[in-house]
Amino acid sequence: MSEREQGPAPSPAGAPLAVRAILLRLRFPVLFALIALGASQWDAIAGYLARVGSGKAAAPATTSGPAAYFCPMHPSVQRAEPASCPLCGMPLSRAEAGGSDSTRLAGRIQLTPWRLALAGIKTSIVSPQPLVYEATAAGTVTFDTTKTTKVLATFPGRVSVLAVERTGVPVRQGDPILQVQSSELLSLCSSLVSTAKTRAEAEQAADQAAVERARRDEERTRARALQAGLTEAEIEQVIRTGEPVSVRPVASSTDGVLVKRYVNLGDTVHRGTEVADVVGLETFTASAFLHEDDLALVWEGTEVVGRLDSVPGEEFRGSIVEIASIVSHPSHAVEVRMTLENPRHLPLREGMHVSVTFRVPVADTASFKTPAGADRDRPVATSSAPTTVYTCPEHGDEVATDAGTCHRCGATLQGSSLRADERLMYWCPGHPETLGPNPGICRKCGTMELLPKLEKWAPEGTVLAVPASAVIDTGRRMVVYLEVEPGLFEPRAVVLAPRAGDSYPVIAGLVAGDTVVSSGAFLLDAETRLNPSVSATYFGGSGTSEKSAKPEGK
Repeated sequence: MSEREQGPAPSPAGAPLAVRAILLRLRFPVLFALIALGASQWDAIAGYLARVGSGKAAAPATTSGPAAYFCPMHPSVQRAEPASCPLCGMPLSRAEAGGSDSTRLAGRIQLTPWRLALAGIKTSIVSPQPLVYEATAAGTVTFDTTKTTKVLATFPGRVSVLAVERTGVPVRQGDPILQVQSSELLSLCSSLVSTAKTRAEAEQAADQAAVERARRDEERTRARALQAGLTEAEIEQVIRTGEPVSVRPVASSTDGVLVKRYVNLGDTVHRGTEVADVVGLETFTASAFLHEDDLALVWEGTEVVGRLDSVPGEEFRGSIVEIASIVSHPSHAVEVRMTLENPRHLPLREGMHVSVTFRVPVADTASFKTPAGADRDRPVATSSAPTTVYTCPEHGDEVATDAGTCHRCGATLQGSSLRADERLMYWCPGHPETLGPNPGICRKCGTMELLPKLEKWAPEGTVLAVPASAVIDTGRRMVVYLEVEPGLFEPRAVVLAPRAGDSYPVIAGLVAGDTVVSSGAFLLDAETRLNPSVSATYFGGSGTSEKSAKPEGK
């Protein structure tokens, strides 16, 4: 073959140029692939860096088999044989398959900081709050019959005029209700005029003895008139005018409403005859109906506030005086009677619509007034208990009775004296319900040493509260997600009182200082349900029975 047919020989520099071009084009895909790989393995990388930084050996992966040992403070640390946690030095707890420890371990979920920010997870600290229950009921105004004043006739005679013809009309003190024409009154007034005239004639005649007799007669007549009910002003008016009167008005002795009249026009009355009833307006009663579910929130003496549509801007304060013992059907409502103050004596009418608001401090309800609740809220310090504790400035839940360093960050623990509302308790991280005043070994697992923990009681008038957004109602349980470590969450079954505003009062399951997920709890719940190994042991998930959902010791 000729040289023309063989063609030109390849350049020796062509191959390196092609390799460089390929590498240049692949550098960005390779970089993105490395970034994606690092993001997917971030938990392992972060754990390895933390162990390398703290000088600890790497923890082995999760072991398989019917039994394993794990660290309650670092759930990722698991071994097949008894040992100590390489991160914090705690003895590992035994987790039997299907046991309570494995349930708690499987129920935990850990998220990276990037996933926490992406999901919008926010936390809140459980703390005492002055929660108040509020319930509103519609009712009607009724007159307070205990404030009824009887209006009596002062002279016998016949009713000649009805000044107030209808009941339910407001009257003021001194307003006439009716008039009585009395012959006895006419005779008494005539005697007053006669004795006054006799005394004047005796004084004009300068007969001292006659003057004394006339003065004594006049004084006796005045005394009879005063006893009969005439006032000094009325007596002086009769004497001054010299004209006897036979008609006597019967007036109200108080401000109020005429609710009943016992006599009519032309009726005969005697001295002391009841002619009418006037109910005072300084207080009034209201009847309202509460659903039977709200009866646990109120009792006799509970303070209430009433508002009337016909009197805008006014508030009438009072208290419950009676709760009916019969529940009406089918509304399942109970009648509640209240007494409300009316300091301005506003002219209210029976049957007016009133809206009543009941405000009850949660701390005053039965759930927080039991002896057990009192012991929980107000711990009693013992004489042998330490008075100084040491805590980590970065991790407030790291508590020790002696000076030292934090197991997590190595910072020096700072000492402080126990406050009056604090007490040093000891608990097991693997069994949080195990809480007592003395150190020792957990009675449930039998291996873990109890750790010191500060417990506080709620100030008077307050109760532990958790945000309503943190609570997940499974239908059988109320569950919150507790942050046991930064980024590590576990579901916790809690016992809650009825909702009060935007919070739930905590009866059991949480203590002051616990951190719960207040925003994004449903995302964590969805994560546990998407993971079969987690949702199978989650409280209420995958058809978990009521028995398995109960926390230990309950």
